[in-house]
Amino acid sequence: GEDGAGGCGQGGMEQTWAGAGGRGQAWGDPGGCWEWGSSPGGEAGRVSLAPSASGLTRPRGRPPAALGVSGRAGWPPAPREGRGHEAMLLGPWLLAAAAAVAAAGAGCPVLCSCRGQAVDCSGQRLFSVPPELPLDTGNLSLAHNRIASIPPGYLGCYGQLRALDLRNNSLAALPAGLFRGARRLAHLDLSYNNFSLVPADMFREASALLRLDLSHNPGLRRVHPQAFRGLAQLRELDLSYGGLAALSLDPGTFRHLPALEELDLGDNPHLRVLAPDTFHGLHRLQALHLYRCRLASLPSGIFRGLRSLQYLYLQENGLLYLQVGEVGQNCTVDPTPRPPLSHSLQDDLFADLANLSHLFLHGNRLRALSEGVFRGLSSLDRLLLHANRLAAIHRRAFGGLARLTILYLFNNSLVALPGDPLAALPSLQFLRLNANPWACDCRARPLWAWFRRTRVSSSPVPCASPPHRRGTDLRHLRPRDFDACPEDDDDEGEEMEDGNGGGGNGVAVMGTPGRALGRPGTLPAAPPSAFYRDGLPPHDLRGSQPRPPPPVP
Repeated sequence: GEDGAGGCGQGGMEQTWAGAGGRGQAWGDPGGCWEWGSSPGGEAGRVSLAPSASGLTRPRGRPPAALGVSGRAGWPPAPREGRGHEAMLLGPWLLAAAAAVAAAGAGCPVLCSCRGQAVDCSGQRLFSVPPELPLDTGNLSLAHNRIASIPPGYLGCYGQLRALDLRNNSLAALPAGLFRGARRLAHLDLSYNNFSLVPADMFREASALLRLDLSHNPGLRRVHPQAFRGLAQLRELDLSYGGLAALSLDPGTFRHLPALEELDLGDNPHLRVLAPDTFHGLHRLQALHLYRCRLASLPSGIFRGLRSLQYLYLQENGLLYLQVGEVGQNCTVDPTPRPPLSHSLQDDLFADLANLSHLFLHGNRLRALSEGVFRGLSSLDRLLLHANRLAAIHRRAFGGLARLTILYLFNNSLVALPGDPLAALPSLQFLRLNANPWACDCRARPLWAWFRRTRVSSSPVPCASPPHRRGTDLRHLRPRDFDACPEDDDDEGEEMEDGNGGGGNGVAVMGTPGRALGRPGTLPAAPPSAFYRDGLPPHDLRGSQPRPPPPVP
């Protein structure tokens, strides 16, 4: 075109310009932006474009009056198609106009509110995204609308965008190239939508992301192994409350996330099975949520290398005390007893978790704790084992937990604790033992003696037997209640525990199977955690609970 002709171009075309200020190149996308790089003596910047009727792209708005461009009602017309379309000469006034438009940008969209760099279009029942936004938009909320699609290149002009909230819409996919140009985007919320697949390289151009929320997409069945490629800075990833199944996560799906600190896979009830190397490479991971995933077992080595992990949520799964051969390919359990005994929580499962402080195992179906199940947890502060089916605890099960301050064993099937397993817990402060069928006969003496020599805040320990002591608190028994007990009762209990057909590795079976009846009381106070993101009060240690759906406009 002629010198001073308008800046137009087809999507994806590379344009060369020359003017008094120097030479350079520009690139354009329909509905996106022009970006140009300059040679010495030239200028550099970005101008917003809008699609024209001919399929070309033109700058949005009118030239600012301050530029002194007379006799023109708007931008110059598009160049004629032909050879001049591929190489245009731009006058210096156009460069100045582009800089002014980029600085001013569009006004606040209709039905939205704008304050500073924040644009809030939430809850307006929008079916499409606003066509134009201020070019300096830093925080954009489109939450609680009915948006089903986003145009390609929509975010191309908004290089200052740092947070994008798209939760509670009708999105099932995102267009390729959506994040091109959004180089500063750090927080992206796609929760409460209709995604069924996270395809390869979906977020590759959003390389600055720190937090990504894909939770509450109930139809999300598949995550491509390359879905998170390019997100080397991502710290938080939420895939909870979805439809992920056993084959949804390939080994290595998270290997592209070396900076990840928190991963939430909770409440995916069809997940059921995890590969041994699912989490390998996540050396900075601090919190891992696997609650309510119907995990019947955990493979050996699944937590290998997670030395930074501090919070592990495994509550309300189907973790079992199993026998070899009980679990088939369809994850069903054969109730027929078959020796030898085996545990779903095998020894050394947590051996690499030296920094773990919180372990949530409540609400499963564990029936026994073996000698080495908690080996390696030297920093563990609280251990929640309530609401299982525990009937047996090895006398050395808590060995090495010198920093443990909170232990919950209520609502299990414990009758006695022979071998004094609590003696290995010198820092214990809070203990819950209620709602167990405690036998207050000679078998109660080790636990009674431990209470007499320690100062621990404990729940009541009501006796279930013998009948004449039913309802009595075990802690309040008197020394004469054990006068008829042999002096070597503890040793006999330990011998029975070691000699229960296991050659020193067995576990004594104390009491009958089945969960004890009872209702938990008030939980003792505990410091809140930065990773309790579910709105629970500080005293409630039940772990993650279902979050209510967002309001529907």
